[in-house]
Amino acid sequence: MDFKEAIKSHSNWKMKLKAYIANPDKSIDKDKVSRDNECDLGKWLHTEKTKYHNDPEFAELIEAHASFHKSIRTVVEKAESNQDVSEEIAIGANSPFGRASTEVVRLLMAMERKYQK
Repeated sequence: MDFKEAIKSHSNWKMKLKAYIANPDKSIDKDKVSRDNECDLGKWLHTEKTKYHNDPEFAELIEAHASFHKSIRTVVEKAESNQDVSEEIAIGANSPFGRASTEVVRLLMAMERKYQK
């Protein structure tokens, strides 16, 4: 995986959650989804830790990615408990999910600019 693939992989979550809000069918395991090392991006980030261990932006990226997964869990829990979950409140740009997602993409793009030649 490279940074462009990482951004694409990460960005797919919004569509997954949009579908899940419409039909919370238990296809997303809230315990698994809250772990930041279970998705493709998380697995890649955790394997790259030694390569980028001196980069403070990479440390921020790891933190932002973990926060992102916590926000996914919150959306899944609300959808499964039949709370009124509007897309804008749950996954819109100003939601915890939206802010965390934007931060992950921002940091991935910064890392890409720094390391991809």
